[in-house]
Amino acid sequence: MAKIDVTAGYVGMRDPSPLQQGTLITLSVWASLALWLLSGFGHVLRRRYRMNSDHAKLSVQPVADFLSTLLLYQMAIATTTTVVTTAMRHHIMVWTVFSPKLLYATAQSILILTLVTVMAAASWLTARHQEQSSQR
Repeated sequence: MAKIDVTAGYVGMRDPSPLQQGTLITLSVWASLALWLLSGFGHVLRRRYRMNSDHAKLSVQPVADFLSTLLLYQMAIATTTTVVTTAMRHHIMVWTVFSPKLLYATAQSILILTLVTVMAAASWLTARHQEQSSQR
């Protein structure tokens, strides 16, 4: 990511408000990633229900595979960025090039970890609900 477009934080604003501007910029930057992750999760859930429609108990394995792959990918990005930033710490451009990328990778890790936690909880709750309804 070369730069973050901050114009989204000023659309429709009459008076400057850092909280509103920050919220609008955050939504502008992260909305597509969150939508992509949630649609991938929805695809995995639909596939899980189709595969197990004749079984009483749903398998949590496809969801666990999706979430673990997602976490592994994000961990690789964060680790690579941290290693490169550490290796280039004496470079003259480190604070203008690598530091913003490290900040971006950290924010992306926080977003993905939050979404993975929500997805895992939702998957667990649906499997638990399915198990309770099959016992009745």
